[in-house]
Amino acid sequence: MSDISSDAIDTSSSSISDSAEELENEVLEELLEIRTENENYFKETIPRHNEQEFIEHFRVTDSIAERFENNDYYKRHTGVYGKKSALKQTCIFLWFVGHQTASFTDVADRFSITISSLFRVVKRMVYFLSNLSPTIIKWPTQEEKMEIVVPCQSEK
Repeated sequence: MSDISSDAIDTSSSSISDSAEELENEVLEELLEIRTENENYFKETIPRHNEQEFIEHFRVTDSIAERFENNDYYKRHTGVYGKKSALKQTCIFLWFVGHQTASFTDVADRFSITISSLFRVVKRMVYFLSNLSPTIIKWPTQEEKMEIVVPCQSEK
């Protein structure tokens, strides 16, 4: 009698694990389908952002992001599969650096680009900003340094 009940339990636990595995596979398939949800993020979602939403997502105003679009730097660069606009590259870069928990895969999926394209966009933007820095960062002259140092020394 005990042999019959143990066989019934084994069969029952086997069918439970089978149905659990089927459920897990269904959930994974649904999750994979969800990843394509951002397919038109740049073309459809970003233009609908108001100024505050744009700042929340990209940490700058849209007018600052658009200022990069007319720069000569972007006119020279095209990828294997065509040219991404300067604005799109700027948005991709700002999203990447503005979201600490975003992985390369997350950002690439959001903007419907490959991971290698994301790498090139990030690299290109870093070079661009680095080359732009001399026009923004102004080191003080010797005279300006003295104007800064004197008040600090007199406070001691």
